[in-house]
Amino acid sequence: FQFFTPSLDRIAQHRMAMEVQLRDAIDNNELELYYQPKFFLEKNEDSDISQCGKLHSFEALLRWKNKNGEFIPPSSFIPIAEEAGLIGRISEWVVKAACRQAKEWQQAGFYDANISINLSPKEFLVPDFHIKIGENIKAAGIPSKMISVEITESLLMQDLENARYVLDYFREQQIYIYLDDFGTGFSSLNYLKNLPVDAIKIDRTFVKDLGNNKADRAISASIIALGKNLGMKIVAEGIETQQQADYLTLQGCDLAQGFYFGKPVDALTATQFFK
Repeated sequence: FQFFTPSLDRIAQHRMAMEVQLRDAIDNNELELYYQPKFFLEKNEDSDISQCGKLHSFEALLRWKNKNGEFIPPSSFIPIAEEAGLIGRISEWVVKAACRQAKEWQQAGFYDANISINLSPKEFLVPDFHIKIGENIKAAGIPSKMISVEITESLLMQDLENARYVLDYFREQQIYIYLDDFGTGFSSLNYLKNLPVDAIKIDRTFVKDLGNNKADRAISASIIALGKNLGMKIVAEGIETQQQADYLTLQGCDLAQGFYFGKPVDALTATQFFK
């Protein structure tokens, strides 16, 4: 049996149109990076008081403003880019753009600037993509420590051996590694023990209800304790209230990211965070 509804045709046409527009956007340089800051939290027993409240780094977030001046959310076009085989081109553009921005900040005297970029699981299917990242960093003339990478649990579960090979390369190049969305997958302690991960990011789903959800408080505190015992930095993302920030600070969370501290902004606005 075969079934057809007009909505299926509309969806297919929309995806095809989006793919064509996305290809044009890449060719015409319509993509843009926004930067969301990560800050050191208040002093706890293990932190350096001179660092408290200071800017730690930025996460680069991809934005696409179409010809009508409208922002198209990444959740709408990234899956299409992955299915259409465009993610490799987009990722290379992101790396080069982040490197150029890091170089600008370095030349402006902001030597501690660090930008993290998100890696798609589809990128790991592209041969030697990680080596190209290292080459782009070198070509930009910046220290490799100015660029970090963020990977997800789902990526590790798809091909653990390949992920380990890639991450070992990043570690050799002194590229900082974040494990993003921690707690939303299987949260295998095995790969935490064996993989060269520098920091764990507590997913926003465990942060948004910290004020009134006992389970979320317990999970967040456990992730922080686990990361600390493994010698990793802990980042909480999606912080939107003082109450959330206070609880995470009390538990010893190292870094904070979210609208409460700063929304994603363009490069010019992001420069103000250094001041």
